[in-house]
Amino acid sequence: PVPQLRGAVRLSGDALVVLLEDVAHWPRARDFAERLTSLAAAIGGGAPRGLEAVRWIDLDGRHHDVLDLSTARPVSSFEQVNPAMAGRLHDDVVALVRTHQPSTVVDAYAGDGQTAALLSAHGVRVTAIELDAEAAQHAARRLAPPSSVVEGRVEETLSSVLPADVVILNPPRAGVDARVCETLEKAVAAARDGGAPAPRGVVYVSCNPATLARDLSRLPSYHVAGVQGYDMFPQTAHVETMCHLVPHGGRIT
Repeated sequence: PVPQLRGAVRLSGDALVVLLEDVAHWPRARDFAERLTSLAAAIGGGAPRGLEAVRWIDLDGRHHDVLDLSTARPVSSFEQVNPAMAGRLHDDVVALVRTHQPSTVVDAYAGDGQTAALLSAHGVRVTAIELDAEAAQHAARRLAPPSSVVEGRVEETLSSVLPADVVILNPPRAGVDARVCETLEKAVAAARDGGAPAPRGVVYVSCNPATLARDLSRLPSYHVAGVQGYDMFPQTAHVETMCHLVPHGGRIT
């Protein structure tokens, strides 16, 4: 008996992942997992489809694993619903970042570290910032020094990991906190005063054009060098956008 309960059922490869949030108490969780295991095996006209994980999160945010078969990625980590288009977007982000030939990159809202790991493999020193503890730990396992992971809020940690050649922003639908924009604006102002160089590029991935427009208005020292849309959610009004920003006077690619 709780005011609200949110659940997700995901397909991870050929296996199912079940996650319930805001659960006050679940004494029969094991019974549920056992029944679901039998049901999952029967899905698909007799083709077995295993149950990979059942997890619930209590009202204090603590994670409880009822069934966990050690998935390759954190089961509570955000995952796009359109894997094909998400893969294309990811490849385009990495390619765009590399046009700046960066030595250092900040990957903000890094999730499980997929982008950070790929850039690190190309010899870039990446600092990944991620609030979710499980995702941050998974990202840390994928990165080798000198790349690293900072667990925390982007708005509270970004200033401490600059300067960097490129900053990647991939926030949720609410967009970035105003303090993120303030930090990037201060980096440009400091560079003009002879301080550390500002980022040569900012790659902003947005799933909400309204909050993207708001955040761009908070970055007057940068101009839009390019925009690419992705039909991540076919037959809906939603669109994913990759926006390339460079400081005024910077190069356009």
